[in-house]
Amino acid sequence: MRRLHEDKVYKGLLISLCVEVVIFAMLIVASFLIKKTYVLADGDNTLSLPFGHYFVTCRYDSEKTDDTVNYLYIQNNDKTTQGIPQTDNYLRDDQNSYTGEFWIYSIKKDINFSVREITQKEESSLVDVHRYEIRTTPFVYFVIMLPVLMLMAVTLWGMYIRCRRIAITKESIARTGVLIGTMLVSCIPLFFDKLIIGHDTIIQLLRLEGIKDGYLAGQLPVKVEPTFCGGYGYAFSIFYGSLFYNIPALFRLMGFSIQFSYKIYVALINIATVLISYYSFFVMLKNKKNAVIASVLYSLSVYRFYDLYQRGAVGEYTAMTFLPLIAVGLWKIYISPDDKNLRKMWVMPVIGFWGVIQSHVLSTEIYGAFTLLLCLIMFKKTFKKDRFIVLLKIVLISAVLNANYLLPFLECFMLDNLYIKHDSYVEVLIGMPITHIFKFYTGKSSSSYYIVDGGLGCTSIIVIIMLVYAGVKKYFSEDSRRKLWITGIILLVSVILASSIIPWMKMTNFLDAGTSSGTASKLMHAVSRVFKTVQFPVRYVTVGAFVFIMFTCIVIFCKKNDKVLKAATGLIFAITVVQFVWLSAVMMKNGNLDTRYAISPTDKDFTFNLGGFEYMPLRDDDGIPYMNMLMENEECQTTNAEISNYSKYLTNINVHIKTGAASTGMVEFPLLYYRGYKAVDVNTGEELLVYNSTSSARLAVIVPADYDSDVKVYYAGKTTWHIAEVVSAMMMVFIILYSAYLAMKNRRTTVSD
Repeated sequence: MRRLHEDKVYKGLLISLCVEVVIFAMLIVASFLIKKTYVLADGDNTLSLPFGHYFVTCRYDSEKTDDTVNYLYIQNNDKTTQGIPQTDNYLRDDQNSYTGEFWIYSIKKDINFSVREITQKEESSLVDVHRYEIRTTPFVYFVIMLPVLMLMAVTLWGMYIRCRRIAITKESIARTGVLIGTMLVSCIPLFFDKLIIGHDTIIQLLRLEGIKDGYLAGQLPVKVEPTFCGGYGYAFSIFYGSLFYNIPALFRLMGFSIQFSYKIYVALINIATVLISYYSFFVMLKNKKNAVIASVLYSLSVYRFYDLYQRGAVGEYTAMTFLPLIAVGLWKIYISPDDKNLRKMWVMPVIGFWGVIQSHVLSTEIYGAFTLLLCLIMFKKTFKKDRFIVLLKIVLISAVLNANYLLPFLECFMLDNLYIKHDSYVEVLIGMPITHIFKFYTGKSSSSYYIVDGGLGCTSIIVIIMLVYAGVKKYFSEDSRRKLWITGIILLVSVILASSIIPWMKMTNFLDAGTSSGTASKLMHAVSRVFKTVQFPVRYVTVGAFVFIMFTCIVIFCKKNDKVLKAATGLIFAITVVQFVWLSAVMMKNGNLDTRYAISPTDKDFTFNLGGFEYMPLRDDDGIPYMNMLMENEECQTTNAEISNYSKYLTNINVHIKTGAASTGMVEFPLLYYRGYKAVDVNTGEELLVYNSTSSARLAVIVPADYDSDVKVYYAGKTTWHIAEVVSAMMMVFIILYSAYLAMKNRRTTVSD
């Protein structure tokens, strides 16, 4: 066998990788160095621009009027916007500049700029445009970087195959083809120029833009998204894990449109789900072909489609990507013999819980509850010394690994007065009809709001029939029957909890009805609050969807050469693919569709898409801030203080404050109060006291008497939070090194054997 340095194929791949790295480095350098700005003044409004992403700033004066609305139009010579993606560029009459962004998708295009009243063809007489400033971005270099990165990944994979002497067979090619096909099928609704607007998609687009703006404001990591609430900000990333959602924000920073960035994220999640579920099922089934089938069934399941495209539930479908690691990690722990090797099996579940916690807090609660249920079902094994130790390790290591999220979340949730904690916060808890659990969704006689509403799909009926068939044939071993009972119980619990069998509203109303102030009444109220925070009972199917695939695999793979089971497997596979493709076609035709390239900074109404306003800080009367105050009041409120030289950029404010000698002053800023804001004297570095102005829930600063200096207000987070981030990063490094050590040790053992 030739050594690597004698392998011509390996040497060719190595040379190719070096060339790709050089090209990539050159593109990075070019992205920093090559920039240009065009200025159009003195009535000039036409320009020829090449392919790329641009920002345009319009400097103008406008007459104030309530009767007209003026927009900046960026058009072709034929007065259309075809080939020039952009947002609605509304010019406010109380400002004198506006900055918007647009793209040119052709090699070169002649464009012109004009300010007109809506529906009018002539230039507005109410707006006097001084000049247009058009700034280029490195977008074109980032566009080239993407295929270069993909080529580098393929080259590295090829080198890995040659290095490990992995044989390429017809079977391995077929498996790879099926997995790639599954990735493509799962992304069908992404392959057109519109975006499917699910129940939460608008919120998630705002959240994406907010993370991008948070980075532009200097936050690291981003905790308060400046885009929300008309510029007042909303602490989405304190209360919802956003680690992985930084990926599409990075694409936005590179200049890609908001809908393209979101679609890229969905595609990456689909790819990760296929690969992670394949790996997890291979660990469970010890058969690559069966693992491919199981991966297809999970990745194209009805509930995943519901989460991805009907709801647009970013946190939930991201968490579902990591669920297989938790389930199969626990599977290994409970089927392995009771010895000290058990204590090393914590890595897979810890990585799974890390992905879930960093994605969605409600999924964390649900997965944690079902993990506890499994431990109780298996209580005889759970409390064996070595197994209990590894389970305890999972809990403790997961807590340390996720300290960067858990510490800010718990501190703010427990200590701040938030809407979700108030009794007036109400969620409508309605389970799905039990028949929908087994339904084949056609999209007929359904509104675009509910083309699909989750469930296991009609393949569950086939699985039940095959369960009876295999039972009659006595195909199940004692071990298989035990696994069927465990997965069956968990599956049944998840289905019942998600269905309308349980009268959720009546039950929570009963729990809240207690009028006494005793311990029992408080406990009932706490239980009710836990159920209400889940919001939608159908969420319990997230666990059921994966456990159902585990259950299905135990049934259809219980006998290797049975023709009936093989035929059922093929039928289940085909129906799963057809159902997903069918739903994709229906959604692309009849769903709620939109195009959204960017979010205009003047579109305040759009930035108030916050769902239930769960994490809004409350006023002193326990009400959420008045929406008209957030919409209209952009001014500072002062008490015993004078301000000047005021400027605001996202969550950053610079202002000069002066107070008299007699008393301290107070300045209230147009930002919602969240922990982590700082107000610093620019000249001395001294910090001023920041607090929640409970009359409006806005950020306020106490200024000492006889004060006369410049102040900077910005979001910095807290020192303890940054320490937690370092601790979490160190724990991740430790896990990576420990996993590499175990892998090398196992390889040496295999070679010696």
